[in-house]
Amino acid sequence: MEVRGLPDTKDAVECVFARSASAALRVVRIGKAATDAGDRGAIDLWYDDNGDLRGTRCVHLAQVELKKFRTQAQAAKWYRGVLKKIH
Repeated sequence: MEVRGLPDTKDAVECVFARSASAALRVVRIGKAATDAGDRGAIDLWYDDNGDLRGTRCVHLAQVELKKFRTQAQAAKWYRGVLKKIH
């Protein structure tokens, strides 16, 4: 599966469903985007074209949160929190 239109990412990125923060980090480390969706929204985590680790949360197809992380630990903490919000 591919996702297009991620901020600061020119090309489509292959994405993999990740139901945990540790799974999401494994996915992004191999150059893919991690994604998940629930009844209350969706989440994506990826490295953009500049090498920055980014995350977005959407609700009803509208982006409500866009993040840039300095560390994978920050991204993992955010991903865990968003999973609770969307499921």
